[in-house]
Amino acid sequence: IPGLAASFYCEEACHAIVTATFNAKERLLFPGSGVDRESKTGVLSTVMEKEDFKAAEFKLFVNGSAVKGTSRNLFISQKEPATPIEDLAGKNLSICCMVELVAGINDVSVQIQPKIESSSVSKDEFFHIYVSFRQMHVEALLK
Repeated sequence: IPGLAASFYCEEACHAIVTATFNAKERLLFPGSGVDRESKTGVLSTVMEKEDFKAAEFKLFVNGSAVKGTSRNLFISQKEPATPIEDLAGKNLSICCMVELVAGINDVSVQIQPKIESSSVSKDEFFHIYVSFRQMHVEALLK
């Protein structure tokens, strides 16, 4: 994700505090895909935070390995009885943890894995996940 990735050199191995904050939102990539969106305008929706309504999973990676405990999820927004609406869920997400860096080049990034697991989402609709308001700080703890 641009803005949530960095490569840098450390003279010796050390620990670092990584803080990443961003906003994620999922929307239809092609809004005219045959679904009646007009009837869904102004409808109150709920976010179904259940495993089968997951839209995407974000994780922090250091040197190609996922950092345990940094998984953050974006869920699709629903109207009852579980019909996806046009403006799918938006969420402010943050990851903060301490990581180990190696001597030499280090790569730190937040990566995304899109998930379309809900049976209520039409397979002929294409959704796009937007990531905005993103920033990441890596503070190396040198001795």
